[in-house]
Amino acid sequence: MYSVNDKQPISRTLRRGRGSCSQRLAVLEGVARSHGIPTRVRGLVVDGRFWYPRFPRVTFLVSSRVLLAWPEFQVMQGWISVGELFGGMAELAATGVGFTNAGGDTLFDYRGYRDQVLARAAELAVDPVLLGPVEHDELPALMAAASVFAFPSTKEGFGLAAMEALAAGVPVVLRDLPVLREVFGSSAHFAASPSALADALSAALASPDPARASAGVALARRHTWSAAAEAHLRLYREWREPA
Repeated sequence: MYSVNDKQPISRTLRRGRGSCSQRLAVLEGVARSHGIPTRVRGLVVDGRFWYPRFPRVTFLVSSRVLLAWPEFQVMQGWISVGELFGGMAELAATGVGFTNAGGDTLFDYRGYRDQVLARAAELAVDPVLLGPVEHDELPALMAAASVFAFPSTKEGFGLAAMEALAAGVPVVLRDLPVLREVFGSSAHFAASPSALADALSAALASPDPARASAGVALARRHTWSAAAEAHLRLYREWREPA
């Protein structure tokens, strides 16, 4: 399950006429509430294989089961799920209108950003080595062989790749984002600009910090799937119990 802090206003999604799944569901909820229709969200467990055609190169990142936030709407004293608001595929295709998920608005689609990076690398006469998809069993050894791990991501919901680097005892330099500060704390280095990132990478290479590396390994060990599941269960119980 992924938690994404999506701050795109509904008005922007409507203006563009397209958006990610979460953005489109937010539009439906927003429109309903603006008309005084109560809404609620329920969990919907979906087989992870449903997303394989969408992410053919990173299927190993998709969990076997995915929990979706599935909105429902109160109509005439009854609750109707979002799936009941639309007709069949043939009926929808006949209308010729609707939202599309085309473009770079999904979690793993960084084509525009990637093109910008490669263009800038060419300007600087830098030839980056692009490994492409790596077999899951080969990833730990490849990660552990790194001297330092740079994670200049512009948007994040957690930072799984950086956590994998910490688990391997590799020093990590992160982009200074609030979510990454919350997750990684003092176990990693942070940089707010390209020059600061370069300085932090150089410092991590020149001055190894065993104490920080140990803290990173300990942090990674605490983030197990069992711990995540238990945390969710505690949260659900808190929501269900009356104040």
